Amino acid sequence: IIQRFKGLHPDRIHAAWLDRNTGTTHSRNLALKQARGRYIAVIDSDIELRGGTMECLIDRLEDDRTVGLVCPGLVYASGRVQKSTDDFPTVFTKIRRFLFLKVMEKNRQTVQSPGGPQMVDYAISAFWVLPRMVMERVGLLDEKIFYAPEDVDYCLRIWKAGFRILYVPEVEAVHHARGSPIRIRTKGGIDE
Repeated sequence: IIQRFKGLHPDRIHAAWLDRNTGTTHSRNLALKQARGRYIAVIDSDIELRGGTMECLIDRLEDDRTVGLVCPGLVYASGRVQKSTDDFPTVFTKIRRFLFLKVMEKNRQTVQSPGGPQMVDYAISAFWVLPRMVMERVGLLDEKIFYAPEDVDYCLRIWKAGFRILYVPEVEAVHHARGSPIRIRTKGGIDE
């Protein structure tokens, strides 16, 4: 499919074929080095864009030059909200997220979120939009990180460069993510 689209749009689609899994950061950096636009979107392959989302996110960047990265709300294909932003991790927040992620996401379904954009510490890297000049100032993703928490690291570097991270929940994208089940060994076997 990608080869066919590349043939139709050779000036717009630039694919990098790798012979092994090099991790999230290396493959994304290959693409970031080729990006030519004023704004750069980092979008996972399992994201489904909804109409108007990209335009809204770019408008937010245009409206506030202190924003270094913007992200939409993410929902699973079932319609359930994904917890895609968070506070910078501490031991406590990592344990809480590990043990109670499903409960935290469920609570987001029932609690009315504040209307409008909000500044957050970090956003998962499933869908980011950032100005090119921010990437030029902050640099590429840290390739010493194979997968996770490259998003936490990059957002922290954006904050340290004097920019902010903006979450815009009024626009959404569908994240067709498949989470790994949590396996807990008990005396009776393994529970999921």
